[in-house]
Order: sequence, then structure tokens, then C-alpha cells
Amino acid sequence: MTEQQIISILEPLVEKACEPFQAFKVSVSVKKGSQTEVEVSVQTRTGLTSGEATGISRSLNDLLESVDLFDGPWDLVVGSPGIGEPLRDFRALESQISRLVEVTFRADTGKKPVTGYLRSVSDAELIIEEKNKHKKEEPPRHALKTGEIEFVTVQVDW
Repeated sequence: MTEQQIISILEPLVEKACEPFQAFKVSVSVKKGSQTEVEVSVQTRTGLTSGEATGISRSLNDLLESVDLFDGPWDLVVGSPGIGEPLRDFRALESQISRLVEVTFRADTGKKPVTGYLRSVSDAELIIEEKNKHKKEEPPRHALKTGEIEFVTVQVDW
């Protein structure tokens, strides 16, 4: 079975394991080797706690035990998205308000990436405020249409 076929089977299991915690899947990856590595990134609207991650991991592990998906040994890692991981589900951004983010637009928009502080998130748009270069001036804000956005990455603010 290919990695993509395994992911297509894993995704509904991840969603089922997330339900009791009001969490949602951000990404699933599979790396085959001497031991198959399954990495699952999940999030809640308020941010994932370690207890929620542990609960989801246990639930998903039980679901995987009941499905004969892997030929040999496998390892499961469940956590929240890390710095720099592309976020495509805007629900994951609600817990990132006030963080520095980079917004990458779909190629067909012709727009260049925008970096700034995430000020608000809705189904229709994200509000990004540029870093304040001139302390006496109000920093520019941009309303970015979610339909034009490919993904958002949280940045380290130095």
C-alpha cells in the first residue's frame, strides 16, 4: 500500500479520534522505513493541550490496532502544528491571534506573501497588521480574503 493510500484510510480515523475533544486534523504524514512513522497534527480552536493530545493519541492508537494497516512495526506521534507548518484550515488560526504569521496566496492571485500580526479570523477574511516600523504611526492593516489564501505559517517573532 502506498503512503497516500494509507493516509486516505488514516484521515477518517484521525477525525473520529478528534471528535470527543472538539479537535480537528491539520495534517497527516506517513514515512515508511524499517518502522512506519505516522505523524498527526491536530488543533482545537483554542489551542491543543497536552491532555487533549494524549487522549487523541490513545484513541487513535486503539483505532489503528483494530485495523490491519501496516506490514510491520509502526510509531504514532500526535501533536499540534509547529512553527512554520503550513496551516490550511483557518480554524487552526483562531488560537494564533496576535502571533506573527506569513500568509501565502494561491498562485493564480499573483499576490506576494504578506507578513504581519494576525488580528482577527473569520470565514471570509483574515486581518493582518504589519510590524510597526514607525512607533508614532498606526501600522497598516490588511483584510485578506480567505478564498485567495493557500496557507498561513506562524513565524518566530524576534
